[in-house]
Amino acid sequence: MSQSGMDSHAVDIVPETVARIREKGVNAVTGSIDSLPYEDESMDIVFCSEVLEHLTQEVRTRGLQEIRRVLRPGGLLIGSTPVNELLAGNTTCCPECGSVFHSSGHLKSFTKGTQREELEKHGSG
Repeated sequence: MSQSGMDSHAVDIVPETVARIREKGVNAVTGSIDSLPYEDESMDIVFCSEVLEHLTQEVRTRGLQEIRRVLRPGGLLIGSTPVNELLAGNTTCCPECGSVFHSSGHLKSFTKGTQREELEKHGSG
């Protein structure tokens, strides 16, 4: 329990990031958005900041379903994604394999409308 009286939890896919978060006194675990290690309806608020644009459609769908699962009735999802990002304008090429990809690993560009559509499909809008 933090000084604010709230119990905070964090999930990150990178173990080193989890270690840094734990150093700040937050209960952090290594995991993925598409398989959250929490009980059903156990969270009042879920923060998902600058994550969804990095995910394939399949993982994004499962992740939003997982967020819905862990949120209590009336719970709140607070999140952010880049809006109207031009993915093709920020690509790079791997010198070894020739693969072209977004330099920050973004797979999807959102508009305000597509953000809402994604959330509404999963009861989070």
